[in-house]
Amino acid sequence: MPNVTFLPANMTVIADQAENLLRAAMRAGVHINSSCGGAGVCNKCRILLEQGQVQGEALPEGGWKACATFPVSDVVVRVPVESEMDRKVLRRPTARKAASWIKAQGEVTSWKLHPAVRKHVISLPQPSLQDSVSDLDRLKREVAQGRLQAISLEVDNQVLFNLPESVRSNDWRVTVSLMEGAKKDVRRLIRVEPGDTTGQHLAVAVDIGTTTVSAQLVDLRNGDVLGEASNYNPQISYGEDII
Repeated sequence: MPNVTFLPANMTVIADQAENLLRAAMRAGVHINSSCGGAGVCNKCRILLEQGQVQGEALPEGGWKACATFPVSDVVVRVPVESEMDRKVLRRPTARKAASWIKAQGEVTSWKLHPAVRKHVISLPQPSLQDSVSDLDRLKREVAQGRLQAISLEVDNQVLFNLPESVRSNDWRVTVSLMEGAKKDVRRLIRVEPGDTTGQHLAVAVDIGTTTVSAQLVDLRNGDVLGEASNYNPQISYGEDII
């Protein structure tokens, strides 16, 4: 499989001959403008071939259309300035705290992590002849009597399917995930897990834009961004201002 080197970033990636140079650039972390999302209609993904052989669609003004050009051998291509003007779209800070990054941009002076979903560990009393309420009522009662006093619970139906097994799997000690709602004193119960799982509290933040879709895996305990991925939004081929 051929090596593809992108200049001026000097990034090299191994590409399949069936993979166009636009996709290879994305895997290498090199941004090339493509308003049509690689559909081949905008002609903004122009690249210049400096070494090697390619096959695909040449542009009348010179250069090649990255989304329709494939490497035949090891190649070196240059991304001209006009083809990378929007390079920040697919490049975002990774592996750093979201709060630290926001502060570094000078956009805010203070920032407090306040996730909409929080985890709480609850120990439930086991059923007895004197206390034979349902598992759900037992859980609601303990939530109301604990740190979450005066909180009203709404329960997702999916939670009910797994509730009996979850509460009995770890000696009636569970972790509940509660999501804030429109009303201040109402929480939605979205998950019940056996034991204490507060050490793992992750969420995915998704940004859907007209040209790109980006996602970040965030640790809700401290705001760390554990990973991210982005790609062009396929809908862009129907127009830049359509969602």
